[in-house]
Amino acid sequence: VNEAYLTAWQQGQTGYPMVDACMRSLIATGWLNFRMRAMLMSFASYHL
Repeated sequence: VNEAYLTAWQQGQTGYPMVDACMRSLIATGWLNFRMRAMLMSFASYHL
C-alpha cells in the first residue's frame, strides 16, 4: 500500500468526492451506514 494514498484515504482527501464525503463523515461522527461502509471498503480494496 502506498503510504501517501493511505493517508489521503484516511483524511478524506482522495479526490473522489463520494469517498471523501464518507471518510469526513466517519471522522466527524464516528459512524457510517451500511452503504457508506461498503463503498469505503470497496475503494480501499481495489484502489489502495
